[in-house]
Amino acid sequence: MPRGRPPSFDRDEVLTRLLFLFWEKGYDGTSQSDMVERAGISSSSLYNAFGNKPDIFATVAKRYNQMMWAGLAPLREGAAGIRDVVAFFQGAADQTRAAQTPPGCLMVRTMTELGGRPQAPPAADRCTSTYQTQIVDAVRQALTRASDAREITPEEIEPKTQIVLTLMLGAMAVAVSNREAGAAMLENARALVEDWHNA
Repeated sequence: MPRGRPPSFDRDEVLTRLLFLFWEKGYDGTSQSDMVERAGISSSSLYNAFGNKPDIFATVAKRYNQMMWAGLAPLREGAAGIRDVVAFFQGAADQTRAAQTPPGCLMVRTMTELGGRPQAPPAADRCTSTYQTQIVDAVRQALTRASDAREITPEEIEPKTQIVLTLMLGAMAVAVSNREAGAAMLENARALVEDWHNA
């Protein structure tokens, strides 16, 4: 039997538009009409292609984490130890200040908006946990290299990894409402990490 006609829109492009919508407005602030308008397709096409709001959020949150995973490659695969973490914070500050993406971070915004809420979409806790794990794993690899190079001691790897995570999450939470303040916090974090190298 012949299948129905393929969708007359670019699925990846629509998902990117929806990702940016949730990033800008948060889960609660994004309505069905917002999704239809941003996607540029009919409500029925949106539902048939991507499911309901929790389904769409799960898809875009997974995509966001894939983007984040790619962005963490210099931490995972670098060769400079402490300087890789310094560059990570400076890059995050530059991106925050450049305003080419919505302010803050979709996953941090989701944590503050939906964390612990019983009626939150099932993907919320899963995706925010994945986001944090990705950062921790990447930073740990960079700091392990720093330890191997005797920039820090092995005992410092875990506590400093948690410090980096805390600084990153805090700056991203601030950046949601104040882009410049969030960028400044990231640069302060960069300076703190630079001092680890000089200690």
